[in-house]
Amino acid sequence: MHKKLVASLLIVGFGAAYIDQAKTKAASEDRITLMGSLAEWMYPKADFGGAQMSDGGNRTVQSVKCKAVLTTGDSFEQVTNYYEHKFVSEPENVGGPVKGGHAQAVSIQDDSSNRPVQVRVIVVNRANTSTTLVISRAKDETKTHIAWSHFARL
Repeated sequence: MHKKLVASLLIVGFGAAYIDQAKTKAASEDRITLMGSLAEWMYPKADFGGAQMSDGGNRTVQSVKCKAVLTTGDSFEQVTNYYEHKFVSEPENVGGPVKGGHAQAVSIQDDSSNRPVQVRVIVVNRANTSTTLVISRAKDETKTHIAWSHFARL
């Protein structure tokens, strides 16, 4: 009788440990990280100048906000074309399935006209995130700057 009780307790104990471990793994997979959030928005071979992540700033919504600045020697046109093709559906695909399953609304604004700096603002809104890219390059600069701001509701 004693051996059966010990064996039963060991089985229950191992089962509880296994369940706790499964819960821990599931929670860590749902965790939002700064570099994980930035990965989708990184420009290929861009120089990374650091990033920040903090509380979203809204007491009523569990959220985080992130920001980073990237630079590249690629031209302003190369960078803006990369992001516009990555996040904007082609006209022939309107109404079709969205790549990656992300329903999104994209807004693009150009504020370069008659200025010594080229500026393009791209905003991508999804169900639980809002991301803004401000791409800029002044006439005499050798690098294009990509300022990334990201808000995620948890």
